[in-house]
Amino acid sequence: MSHSASSEVIEALLRVEDLVKILNVSPSCIRELARKGELKAVKFTSDWRFKPSAVKEFIDGKEYNGYQAHKNRLAG
Repeated sequence: MSHSASSEVIEALLRVEDLVKILNVSPSCIRELARKGELKAVKFTSDWRFKPSAVKEFIDGKEYNGYQAHKNRLAG
């Protein structure tokens, strides 16, 4: 059974250099996040690659909710 191109959607992978521009952080920071597993990535030889959806998931998980942080401080 063959798969048609329309049934498989493959995201274009981003490089460390792309994330440096998107997130405005250093290449070493991006690599460390990948090594720690905080930012989902795949490694090809010595190069890290990132799915745009994984980057969005990482960013969404880092969103600051000022109200919730304030509420947590009051409760703690």
